[in-house]
Amino acid sequence: MCVMSSGETLIYTTMEGQLMKMRLNTDREDQQVGLVSYLQEPQHYRAITGISVCRKKPIILTSAEDMTLRTYSYATGFLRL
Repeated sequence: MCVMSSGETLIYTTMEGQLMKMRLNTDREDQQVGLVSYLQEPQHYRAITGISVCRKKPIILTSAEDMTLRTYSYATGFLRL
């Protein structure tokens, strides 16, 4: 679990290897606080064991029990290769 550097979004994982995001606060009227959605469809086959966020770029790195690392762009919501 981690909070983005802007403080607006919480990123967390589920036991099924899913990345989820939840809006913590916003100044925009078109966004709901507390709304939970997928950041990305599951890319790990086992539970996610670690998550880290880059402070300079919109990137999240995850590690899992399946011995894989995945890099995601939270700006686009896509897996980065």
